[in-house]
Amino acid sequence: MYMADENPPGRQDVEDMARTLTEIHDRVIGESGGLAGTRDAGGVENTARKIAGYVSGKEDPVTVAAEVYMELARRHHFNDGNKRTAHVMAKTLLLSNGLYLKVGAEAADFITSIADPEKDVPMDEIKKWIGKDLVRTYGSSRSLADIGKTVVEDDIALLRELSKR
Repeated sequence: MYMADENPPGRQDVEDMARTLTEIHDRVIGESGGLAGTRDAGGVENTARKIAGYVSGKEDPVTVAAEVYMELARRHHFNDGNKRTAHVMAKTLLLSNGLYLKVGAEAADFITSIADPEKDVPMDEIKKWIGKDLVRTYGSSRSLADIGKTVVEDDIALLRELSKR
């Protein structure tokens, strides 16, 4: 897990990650509906710093994806679409590392449980859920925002199901 005093990401990395998060969120809202906009810009920046730290620290991609689900689904930095953005960002980071998370609309129940503070789904359970549906693929040299666009298009049924919750 990324610790603030270990391998901190550079300012540009944080800004790029915050921009990517916002672009992915905007795409999610544009394709699956909901209220656009950021509710907590400082939260987006803090989350971007954590994600950039995980990525620059060369953490295990499954751990990074699980952290992203926890960070984005449980916190409400955006006006709407937080669970959907969490899913797209986690899957995007996995794809950038040559791992395809093969899930459909049935994943909405588990993703919703991650966001529910009463359920308090532990990190190990999220990692196990991700790991059971992973397929090895080729890594991508495309930008995270470009990969995110593809994920939104591929997972639109799941995103629409999550938008109802």
